[in-house]
Amino acid sequence: MAPFLRAYTVYSNSYNSSILLLSSLTKSNPSFSSFLSKCLLKPASKGLNLSSYLIMPIQRIPRYKLLLENLLAKSPENHVDYVDLKEALTMIGSVASELDERLLQFQIKHRVLDIQNSLVGMDEDIVKPTRVFFKEGDLKKISDRVVNTRHFFLFNDLLIYAQKEKKNLYRFKHSFPLLQCWVKDLPDTPRFNCLFQIISPNKTYFLCAPSEADKQSWMKMLNEVITNLVQQNPDCEAQRSSIFEKRGSMSPSEILKELENSIPTEENENEIRTKPIWLKDQMVKACMHCSSSFTMTRRRHHCRKCGKIYCNDCCPVTDLSQYLPGKKARICKTCFEEISVQLTEMMNHHSSSDALDASPNNTSPASLNSSFNSQCSIDEEPPSSTELK
Repeated sequence: MAPFLRAYTVYSNSYNSSILLLSSLTKSNPSFSSFLSKCLLKPASKGLNLSSYLIMPIQRIPRYKLLLENLLAKSPENHVDYVDLKEALTMIGSVASELDERLLQFQIKHRVLDIQNSLVGMDEDIVKPTRVFFKEGDLKKISDRVVNTRHFFLFNDLLIYAQKEKKNLYRFKHSFPLLQCWVKDLPDTPRFNCLFQIISPNKTYFLCAPSEADKQSWMKMLNEVITNLVQQNPDCEAQRSSIFEKRGSMSPSEILKELENSIPTEENENEIRTKPIWLKDQMVKACMHCSSSFTMTRRRHHCRKCGKIYCNDCCPVTDLSQYLPGKKARICKTCFEEISVQLTEMMNHHSSSDALDASPNNTSPASLNSSFNSQCSIDEEPPSSTELK
C-alpha cells in the first residue's frame, strides 16, 4: 500500500505549479477564462471550478488518516487487524505530514505572487524559487518635513515598502536587499515612540511602529533575516563593515532631532513649505547618496532644498535657466526631480494667468523667481556657521 500512497506526494509536487499556472492563465488569457466559466455552468461540474477538483486528491489523504484513527480507536488491541491498522496509520500519517509541509511551502510561495500582483508600479519580478515571505504591516516613515504611513513587506532577502491606495492594492515606493543592512534600536523622543532605524548602503530609514510589541517583532525578524543572509554569504563581511563605517557612524539621535524639527507641529502644520533644516557637517562622514567618503578633495555640500549633505557629483550646482533666466542652485539629484515638476507647473500656471491678464508683468523673471523661492523652499544662502553648531 505504501508505494501507492507515495503517488500522492508526486501529485502534490505538480499540484503547486498547476495552481500557479491556472491562476496566471485565468488572468492573462481571456479565452481560457471564458472556457472555465462555461464549464462551471454545466451540470457535470456540480458547481465546482477546476481548482476545487485539483485539490480533491490532496484532501483525500487527511480523510484516510481520520478514518484509520477512528477504526483504531474502536478496535480492541487483541483484534486480528489491530497491528495492521496501527502500521497503516503510521504510513498514512507520514504521507500526510509530507503533504502538509509541501502545501505550507506552496502557500508561502503563492503569497509572494499575491504580493507582486498587489504592487502597482513595480517592474522587478519578486517571485523567485528561493524567496520566502515572512511579515507585513504598517510603519510610519519619518522623512524631511513629513511623516508617512507605509506598508512594509519582509522577505528572507528583501524589504519592500509601498503606499496603500485601496484594499489589497499598493503603490510601490522602494525595495532594497537586506544583506548589506543593519537594524538599530532607538530611544523614544518627545514626538515619536517605538522607534528603530534601518541602515542601508544608500539611505537611513527612521521608522515608528504602532506599539512596542510590533517594534520588537519587526526588529527581531529583520535581525534574524540579516544574520541568516550573512551566514550564507560570509565573503560580504568586509563590504558590510565598510558600508557601516560610512553610514552607521552617523549619530541617529542628532539626525532624528533635525528631522523632528523639520516636521510641522499642530501649531504650524499649515506651514508646509518650511526652509530646509541643514545637517551639521560633523554628523556625516560620507555622501548620503553614493556613500563615498569625504576627503580633502571630495568636500561636503548641502542641498539647498533638503539640507542633506552630499558630494559634488550627487549635489552639483544646477542650471535652472530653462525655467528662470540666470537662476542656479546647488540641488541634489532627488530634489531636482521633485522641483522640476513644481517649476513646470509654475510656468504653466503663469502662462495661463498671462493669457487671461493682458499685463506682461505677471510672468516677469522677478515674479517667477519669488514664486520659485517660496514654493520650492530653497535657501538662497547657506546658514551661518553659528546656525549649524
